[in-house]
Amino acid sequence: ALPPAPRDTEHCSLCRLPRPALLPSMPRMLLALALLAHALGQEAPDSDAVCQEGDARRTPASSMMQVKQFKDRATRHFTEDSQSEDQADNQEGKLDLKVPTGLASIDDAVTPAPDFEEPVEVWTRAAHVNASCTFNVMNAAFVSSSSGTDADDFGASADKPYKTIAYAVTKRQTCQTIYVMSGIYRNNNFGAGMDNEAVVNLDGVSDLAIRGYEGNTALPLIEFDGVGGFVGGSALHPVKNVEISDLEIVGPGKSITYPQALAERLNSKKHFRGRGVSILAGDHINLHGLVVHHCPSSGISVTNADYVAINSNIVHGNTWWSPAGESAVVLASSKNVDDEEGVKMLVASNIVYGNMNKVPYYNKDYSWDYSPMGDLICGDYPACREGKVDGCPWQCRYGQSTQDYIIDGMGILVASNRATYLKGETEIADNVCYGNGINGLVVHRTDRVQVKRNVIYDNGRVPRGDKPEPKAEDWHASAGKGRQPYSGLVLNNAEGVVLWSNRVAARYADDYAFTQEVDGSGPPAPLRAGGNNKACNGRVDVNPTSVVRETDDVSKCGVKYQEVACGEKCHLIQWPYEMKGSFAAGDARSSCENVCAEAALDNAGGCKAFSLQYDYDKKNGHRMCFVYKQSPEPQPEQCRSDPFNTDGCSYATQEGQFFITPAAKAKYAVMDLM
Repeated sequence: ALPPAPRDTEHCSLCRLPRPALLPSMPRMLLALALLAHALGQEAPDSDAVCQEGDARRTPASSMMQVKQFKDRATRHFTEDSQSEDQADNQEGKLDLKVPTGLASIDDAVTPAPDFEEPVEVWTRAAHVNASCTFNVMNAAFVSSSSGTDADDFGASADKPYKTIAYAVTKRQTCQTIYVMSGIYRNNNFGAGMDNEAVVNLDGVSDLAIRGYEGNTALPLIEFDGVGGFVGGSALHPVKNVEISDLEIVGPGKSITYPQALAERLNSKKHFRGRGVSILAGDHINLHGLVVHHCPSSGISVTNADYVAINSNIVHGNTWWSPAGESAVVLASSKNVDDEEGVKMLVASNIVYGNMNKVPYYNKDYSWDYSPMGDLICGDYPACREGKVDGCPWQCRYGQSTQDYIIDGMGILVASNRATYLKGETEIADNVCYGNGINGLVVHRTDRVQVKRNVIYDNGRVPRGDKPEPKAEDWHASAGKGRQPYSGLVLNNAEGVVLWSNRVAARYADDYAFTQEVDGSGPPAPLRAGGNNKACNGRVDVNPTSVVRETDDVSKCGVKYQEVACGEKCHLIQWPYEMKGSFAAGDARSSCENVCAEAALDNAGGCKAFSLQYDYDKKNGHRMCFVYKQSPEPQPEQCRSDPFNTDGCSYATQEGQFFITPAAKAKYAVMDLM
């Protein structure tokens, strides 16, 4: 039987509801939030959400209030267990600066904390501009890949749906909602060819919502092997007043190998450059409830746009194979469509992990003597003219065919907006960014940005030349130089920034956790406001430095598991453990970490650590996942302290890795193998 039709109360106006949250058709999203909540010591939200018209945050009345409370508690978690220390932070770190006309007062920018709803009224007021319709159930189309037909007399009901989203979009009506039922939706020619088009072309699309069907038991799967999932927009054909929500979008990243991607680096085949969602021009764009993974390029990218909300998405395992220097979640080259001064661009409540560049950047439009890096005159180096590596500075090889290093690939990147986004603010808030290639969050050449309550840790997975990796991968070997010493939160040529209550742990103590960069030799502009930030590992260089306090407790910055160097002895044979499956090498760490976090939720021994090792049975490059229980205690007793350096406690492995919670690492004195 088909699931019941969606209720009218669950469909809200896009233009009036700019900060969406989780919807009931998102089981994977809720699982991820449950795991995140557990890591923060919080309760997860329920899934019986109902969206109500008129709520300024697209927050359904019951469960969405629980989501808000969950986020509040998760954010407060880091300060409530050390209240006296944070009170000291607040007093020392307070900035009392003038505020540009039109913004709320920030005289209390540090004490007390800003109200969670602070920017909403400004956003809602501004978002009424160009609001052209309200989406409702009375004007709906339905799509089912398994039971639908692409014909004119289909699509009007769940009993008689269209077959493809692309066809439904071509038949769209103004202010319509397209409901996508569970199933697999692919681009034309899928599985054949390297230059396929998008699953859904959004050129010129306006006044349309594309949502997962309310009765779905699994997110609809949008699978592409070409230019992307949802792609479109241009100056002549912008995307306007469009919502995309409650879908899973997956690219071909798992099936691409490093040798294949490297061989195609100088070409432009779409198979190696596809994005999950790519909107190239428009306004009033609302992207939420999406799980976007294994896209060769960005997971979610919006450029040349205004009034954009990227909210409550999971974005992981992207940007591995594109040579375009892309990041997982991107707002770039934004263009204001009016003179409103409030928050109009929003990146909030996303979980962004495992995104990195494995292929060096290449730009075919760079002349041999051009480089945007530094102030070298590249034309003075004959080796650069001859296309040689030796004798040509690395800065002059940036974007050239001879570039053999990786310094791009962030979790969240807001970039190149200063010259084009002249009115309005951007808010980046309540995101969790970990395990990404360089930094977790970067604001680059963009002004008037509010960066609040983000949790950033364990980034910088691209190797540094002076730091050996516990486990070398094939794409590490060809690097001519290591990455820059940054793996946290970076403000690069950004003015008018608010920096509040962020928690950052850099990968290494001599990486920058917080830093401001500026062209030239002068100091960066001081923050507009800030305070109550914590650096749990890494260096701090912001103006003024007092807005960030340093601590050695990495758990305060969201670090759930720390890697321990274990050489070829990565299995703690004397610790109670379970084998929990085999995963593809590229996803093994995140998959096993999720298994461990999920095991920690039950009472069957829990999980304090996990390890990976080559799967000898499958012999296909996969990694076996071992989880080590919270109880009972290791036996014999000598294996309860420094186990990797104690005889008889560890076992030989191939291509192994070991990860442990900070608390267990301290309790059992788990040190790197000597």
